[in-house]
Amino acid sequence: MRAEFNFDAIGSVEFCVSVRERDDQDVHANYLIPTDQNVQDALRDMLSATVRQFDALAADAAEPPFELSEKYAAREALVADLASDEMSTLRALHEEEGWPPRSVALREPADIAYYFAVFRDDRQRKLLGVRRAAQFKGVFKSRLIQLMDDSLTLVGDHVFKLDNEFDFLIAPQHVYILHPASVEHIAKIEELVAAKARDRALALAGVVKFADFGRIAEFVLHHKRAARLVVSLGSRPDLGRIRKSKFIALAADTDVAIEKGGKKIRPAVGAEIGFLELLDARRYTLTIKTGPKEAFVASSRRPLPS
Repeated sequence: MRAEFNFDAIGSVEFCVSVRERDDQDVHANYLIPTDQNVQDALRDMLSATVRQFDALAADAAEPPFELSEKYAAREALVADLASDEMSTLRALHEEEGWPPRSVALREPADIAYYFAVFRDDRQRKLLGVRRAAQFKGVFKSRLIQLMDDSLTLVGDHVFKLDNEFDFLIAPQHVYILHPASVEHIAKIEELVAAKARDRALALAGVVKFADFGRIAEFVLHHKRAARLVVSLGSRPDLGRIRKSKFIALAADTDVAIEKGGKKIRPAVGAEIGFLELLDARRYTLTIKTGPKEAFVASSRRPLPS
């Protein structure tokens, strides 16, 4: 992270909001909100808090790459390649410049999808801190008080509250993730996966040459979990090393029904997810006890540190 941005020499701070268009909630427009030094200092504090939290979570393990097939906790330290297909929305956000100023955008907090701060260091490298707006939606509906001129005053309905930390940071080469769910929402992961899943499934046939992916290519059109597995498999560098005989043996051990068609195999109807989980090294057996082998499905597939 620190190789991509100098956190000790931040030259400028800008604050922007992404506002949903009233007639189309999926369409957003980004605006610059003029801020004073106090707000800029608060955004710097948010950035520092985010980096501290990320470092604390990453201290216990190497920063694992963000994978579409993983099931993540609410808070994890993950890294995604900004150049990857699934990060195309965030890459476009990082490249964006020249936001039109519109301070009135804060008058309707419910219309704000997320906000982001733009930091530039002494080498003019840009880093974005992004936060989903879910946190302050509940704030503007409640009655808040503040101390003004030695007296308590009710705050009006239109309240914008900064959070303690960002959900993720977009650096020049990578996305540093603290809250995976926010990345998936803002990066529109589901839409990107749905658009690519069928083609990615068919492309797998060129890598895993013993398998027929025709049935899976149709299956992923209607099953989100399968679509995410297929798109994630497309980035696996080791699929070509899977051996047909070993795959068939493990399928039998983990209750994945397989059909044979000529020299190739395919999942039986209803076994598509299991077939993909096998390819993604998520099904395994355990034989440390007497009796039959026990079969399991792994929600996380992280290698042990060497």
